[in-house]
Amino acid sequence: MKVLISNPPWYVPTGVLRNKALRMGIKAGSRWPYTDKVNKGYFPFPFNMAYADAYLKQGGIDSTVRDSIVLFDEYAEFFEIASNFDYVVIETSAASRENDCFIIEQLAKRSKVILVGLHATAFAGELIKQREVYAVLKGEYERNLANCLTIGLGGVYDFDEWENVDDAPFPTRDETIYRYRERQRGALQVWASRGCPHQCSFCYVTCFYSKNRYRPHSPERVEGEISDALKRFPRLKSIYFDDDTFNIGNERIREISRRLKRFNLPWSAMCRADTCNLETFRIMKENGCVELKIGIESGSQRILDDIIGKSLNLENTKRIVWELKKMGFRIHGTFMYGFPTETVEEVQMTKNVMAELQCNSKQYSHLGLLSGTKAWKQFEGTHGRMPTVIESDGVLSKGM
Repeated sequence: MKVLISNPPWYVPTGVLRNKALRMGIKAGSRWPYTDKVNKGYFPFPFNMAYADAYLKQGGIDSTVRDSIVLFDEYAEFFEIASNFDYVVIETSAASRENDCFIIEQLAKRSKVILVGLHATAFAGELIKQREVYAVLKGEYERNLANCLTIGLGGVYDFDEWENVDDAPFPTRDETIYRYRERQRGALQVWASRGCPHQCSFCYVTCFYSKNRYRPHSPERVEGEISDALKRFPRLKSIYFDDDTFNIGNERIREISRRLKRFNLPWSAMCRADTCNLETFRIMKENGCVELKIGIESGSQRILDDIIGKSLNLENTKRIVWELKKMGFRIHGTFMYGFPTETVEEVQMTKNVMAELQCNSKQYSHLGLLSGTKAWKQFEGTHGRMPTVIESDGVLSKGM
């Protein structure tokens, strides 16, 4: 039994050669699937794929992980590779679902197709009815995938998550690690936790994890995984924590920060401004943290409270960001537009906050509607239909 865990090619229009594509998609590893110019953008590490591959290998299953997006595979090249496998697992998303359907039809001619990812989680009952689909796995899928393959039965597999995420093996990493880049090449991308306790209406974690659970790794596990990766890949020059929210609490984050000191590498993390105190941020800085990604989203408190449900005080967040800048952190602010009921004035309020904070860098993206989220369901209720692939595409704004 041979298993391919894949992030298939995603070019626009679907099926074209890469040099004929108008855009390409970014999917596995990304919180907000989107399309951009070919050869541009960032390439997030496909954590779920890598964890699943490692778990299968640990159980003696012949598994291969292939991220065709970071490898710039052509469709024909991907199909030829996939034809050598008994099972092909593919990550799905709302924005790529037309492309995914094209992929599935081709794969099913030779292999059993297993669907994973947020779109598969939200629409498992419908997707399993497609004759080309062998199984659909909800949520994080290491254990589900192993069970599906071992039992040998197709169908829908409900959530089966780690109670203690330290029990999961280190994710598979090979030489392709040097191709991934967050904001720069050469960064080791790591999860120090899974999930987030907050309930933002647009965020995938509210649907992808059962009961919206947050599960942190221990500081010992974080240190061990980083040590293992850096020994095997010495050209990595920095560390990036791509958690949904890295800095939840104080003592654990301080302990992780102190353990990172020994690696003598700059590091950065995806954070909220209000989930730890300023002293914890200071300890992070003293132990090598140089950059923080701070999710602010909107300059309108109404949007933050009533539409997103982010539980974020905007004025307090602005004050904290200024304090963090004084500490010497680089700040990458993330902002969005296109929320339901958002007015022209509220869009301008967001632009005003971006101008006021003067973050070292920023991301200003259109709200991409993700399968099964509160924002997705609100859209369906308002419009009487599901969002199109374009409405699910969290494209970056060209105009600021």
